[in-house]
Amino acid sequence: MMRRSNTTTESGSPIVRITPLLQPYMPTDTALAVLQRWLSERPAGEVTMVSAWGKASALSLLEESIASFKADGGRLELFLGLSQGGATEQGLEMALDLANKTYVIFDPSGRTFHPKLYLHRDARSFSALIGSQNLTAGGLQTNYEAGLLIEGTFFNRDDMEVLGKLEDYVETLRVDVDICKPLDERLLKALIADPAIPIGSEATSENEAPSAERSGAETSLFAPSAMQLVYGHRRRRPTSRSIRAPQPQGEVNALRQYDVNENTGAFWSKRLPRSDAMRLPNAHPTAHLALTQAGYPIDPAVYFRNDFFAGCEWIPTLDRDRLREEALVPFTVRGLFRSVRTVQLQIDHTPSWQSSQGNRATSIRWGDLFPVLREEVDVTGLELVIERSVHQTFQMTFTHNFN
Repeated sequence: MMRRSNTTTESGSPIVRITPLLQPYMPTDTALAVLQRWLSERPAGEVTMVSAWGKASALSLLEESIASFKADGGRLELFLGLSQGGATEQGLEMALDLANKTYVIFDPSGRTFHPKLYLHRDARSFSALIGSQNLTAGGLQTNYEAGLLIEGTFFNRDDMEVLGKLEDYVETLRVDVDICKPLDERLLKALIADPAIPIGSEATSENEAPSAERSGAETSLFAPSAMQLVYGHRRRRPTSRSIRAPQPQGEVNALRQYDVNENTGAFWSKRLPRSDAMRLPNAHPTAHLALTQAGYPIDPAVYFRNDFFAGCEWIPTLDRDRLREEALVPFTVRGLFRSVRTVQLQIDHTPSWQSSQGNRATSIRWGDLFPVLREEVDVTGLELVIERSVHQTFQMTFTHNFN
């Protein structure tokens, strides 16, 4: 059970509120949830992130929140370390795109830059997260991490003393100009070209996890945790520098082709049988769409959860002792109504449901579309096309025009 404590002065007046963040054991806030909460608070304030590692895997999870935060007047500063390969080309590119100001830190003497400090300030209060959580997808969500969330106000002298020490530390980094440099396009190119500075790449993997062979996944000495853990998501976001023109990411059906536009990041299609169309005679409708292989070179057991819908907010739950993850996704629906509509549908992912044919670990509940499909429009035999744009929006099209 998570405990919150208030540190007090001798007179009993509150100084700061302290909340442990103990990932990935539930129940707990994740560092990602804390950062998203800060970025969503209005009026927008200032957020500073100081991290030994900074990767696109984390920044892509925060990208939409950061854009909204800045649009409403918020200011974001990043201080990212370059020691031990913790920085990646994609992460630095995204940092340069997203933050108002990004600094990179490297000490050639061999000292490792290793802090993890996240700071939020508005007109009345401040919050600070200090712990082991790097600015990576794993660090913010699913790794075993520990940190303290400290919350205080500007109206308490002792609170301000805590904030002052944290701000002094950040300012000391900023003015230590031998090791701390403001990042710009020119410096980024120089960093990538400098063999003395270990800049990694996320181009070949969506996460920081080592391979199963190296991680000891096959060892007989350990087993996966049986505790209830946070399940996060990773989101891969190619930057304009890495990939100049967005392309569908290999989800092309070798049997059929679909006319996609330049904003289509991925698509999948399926000719709807009676069961998916809710038109099986003398049978109780399942009220969901099974996401199957459908002729594509994918593994449906993992593809839809870990790739196509990976950037969605997945919530773990238990269904009859089975682990299930759920995500609510807004779809723009075309071809079913006289006009385009946006409908929020639930996606379920239940790994234990994967049958021997490998076809039903993930499904979409028809939700508000169910009565339409059941009673008004028979879509049996139509092609259903689901698209994910490069902006992480989703479209569902019912069509005859698919060759």
